[in-house]
Amino acid sequence: MNWEFAILDWIQANLRSPWLDRIVPVFSVLWDWGVPWFLLTAVLLCYKPTRKAGWCVLGAIGLELLAVSLGLKPLFDRLRPCDINLAVDQLVPRPRSASFPSGHSAQAFAVSGALYYCRSKWFGPVVGISVLLALSRLYLYVHFPTDVAVGILIGWLCGWCAVAFCRRWEAQAKQKLQK
Repeated sequence: MNWEFAILDWIQANLRSPWLDRIVPVFSVLWDWGVPWFLLTAVLLCYKPTRKAGWCVLGAIGLELLAVSLGLKPLFDRLRPCDINLAVDQLVPRPRSASFPSGHSAQAFAVSGALYYCRSKWFGPVVGISVLLALSRLYLYVHFPTDVAVGILIGWLCGWCAVAFCRRWEAQAKQKLQK
């Protein structure tokens, strides 16, 4: 854990600025309940060419919520860095859930992963937002680097699983129609 605090403290000492201190909290809080991801999903579901990707993204978000929010966070119940090192000025209210893994990172990369495996043109901008969101959690001192890294991996896996499930379901539906 010492190496993780070394990374977080390096970010605090070298990257904090008044400008970022105003922007990063607003950016991060926008994603607190995943509303932008659900809006993106709604847009994808509204148009026939992107509807399959929309269903895959919705499935990925659902898998991520089950795995992270209902599964791993309560299981590990890890303290957040801001709970341990109280000397760091908090820019956002302390999140109520456990630290491990990062739900923001997991959800962002579940969406990114689903879009990647669907070969969606939305993947580029979404993965860019996902990276910034994951980094914001470190900047805000609310997650350890391993929380974010594991969140990214779980999210990507949820995206892959959702797309695999959607493809299998679609193939089975086509088989039934052919019979």
